Amino acid sequence: MTIAPAASARMQALQFPDSRNPYLRLMRQALASQGIEVAVVSSPWRFFLAAFRVRPDVLHLHWLHPHSRNLLLTLAKFCLIQTAVLLFWIRRVRIVWTIHNLESHEKDHRMLDRLGSKLVARRIDAAIVHARAQADPVCRELGLPPEKVHHVPHGNYAGCLSTRVAPMPQHEGGPSWPLRFLYFGILRPYKGVLELIEAFRGLHAEASLTIAGNPQGKGMGEAVRAAAGTDSRIRLFLEYVDEDELFRLIEQSDVIVLPFKETFTSGSLVMAITCGKPVVVPHSASLEEYVDDSCAFLYRSEEPGALGAALQRALDSDRLDAMGENARRMSLDLDWDRIGRRVARIYQCPRQP
Repeated sequence: MTIAPAASARMQALQFPDSRNPYLRLMRQALASQGIEVAVVSSPWRFFLAAFRVRPDVLHLHWLHPHSRNLLLTLAKFCLIQTAVLLFWIRRVRIVWTIHNLESHEKDHRMLDRLGSKLVARRIDAAIVHARAQADPVCRELGLPPEKVHHVPHGNYAGCLSTRVAPMPQHEGGPSWPLRFLYFGILRPYKGVLELIEAFRGLHAEASLTIAGNPQGKGMGEAVRAAAGTDSRIRLFLEYVDEDELFRLIEQSDVIVLPFKETFTSGSLVMAITCGKPVVVPHSASLEEYVDDSCAFLYRSEEPGALGAALQRALDSDRLDAMGENARRMSLDLDWDRIGRRVARIYQCPRQP
């Protein structure tokens, strides 16, 4: 669908930081269709220098919590980021922050993360959250007035798929081969990968589980290998997986499992439903704005054995194809044309006191 550029054509925005996740590339493309040119700086040092060298109409912030096992390096990155945000604010640049999380996933420096979030919150003109359920917690945690917090869904990944993904054979009356479960994404303790492996190993069924992603945190890779043990049904790809390989793994799977112990935003979930895959996810107000039981096997993570029971329901289901189609249809509502227009309107909001 062709859309007219926003009234703010020729606006310039600066995005910090960059990411391997296609999400930010798709965001830039959507904003370009609205006549907004988006430049990118990736490192805290370059961000700091940009605060002296450029004056965009909008600064769009994303992930802001520096992480390093070295405390001094973390502090240096923290100071560079906070100083840059302050300088842009002093120069009257409109600041928008998409709040993907309130602290770093590793949680090594929680007090520093919370301080950084609150300092940035004092400078912004608008915040974006990807689920309505996140708005109240963000306002409470950061002291933001509700009128500054805008809901914009996480866009789908259809723009990345093109023709790279080949159709998979259809199930007829249920799986005719061992069911293939897949977890993908960075491996962090809060994502529940160790619990997933334990639950899967408790299943006495012909099925496979693939774990694909780069371990983060001390000993995470070793812990995953130890949990998998010698179970020949489990395949491990413990490294960064590029887009082409990731889409191949997704299409070779039957069900995506994302057993988060806590979550704020999940690009992995959006990618799974974009690819038309049923998912196993915990009940969560944020996640259930993207999926329901027409395409997901939902479970209560606080209940012992609930994850294993959800995996078993997927094994016993004869509706996987229908659920996958429902997932794909739900992802169509997350198109970037609409998201680009909504973000462009937020860019045009008057500066807030």
